[in-house]
Amino acid sequence: MGGTFGAKSKNYEASMEIGRPLFEEINKANPDIVTTDCLGCKLQIQHGASIKVIHPILLLRDAYRL
Repeated sequence: MGGTFGAKSKNYEASMEIGRPLFEEINKANPDIVTTDCLGCKLQIQHGASIKVIHPILLLRDAYRL
């Protein structure tokens, strides 16, 4: 996403093209979820890879059933 770069509509296509290799690797790995601490990355990964993305702290919370 590159900060505000990917948030601007004029950069949407370029931002998605830059992220495409990541989306392909995520889909190839076929995980249940993906984690990131970056809200911008979360939005782009959810959109580009069509997968649930959560913050790492939430993953730990769920793992420890807190």
